[in-house]
Amino acid sequence: MFVLSDKKEKLEDIKFLNMADIKKFTWEVSKKQLDNLQKNKILKQEKIKIYNKNHFAIIKSNQFKDWTETEAIKDANEEIGLFLKHLPKE
Repeated sequence: MFVLSDKKEKLEDIKFLNMADIKKFTWEVSKKQLDNLQKNKILKQEKIKIYNKNHFAIIKSNQFKDWTETEAIKDANEEIGLFLKHLPKE
């Protein structure tokens, strides 16, 4: 799970949410956003992106290839690109 913040500096001491919080967040958002298309993505093991006001999560398979450092950087770059693309022009 990624957390958006106003900090301009790199955070050295990262606090992870516990599994109960992650499950609660995922359940709340999934009730609103998991339509039939996304359910099919789960079956095909495609990644799903879930957003709320302060957080976003990426759900994907538990295969090692989906959880490497390189894959995390790729996911982060993709999200930053989408964020920048939707910024106001001025």
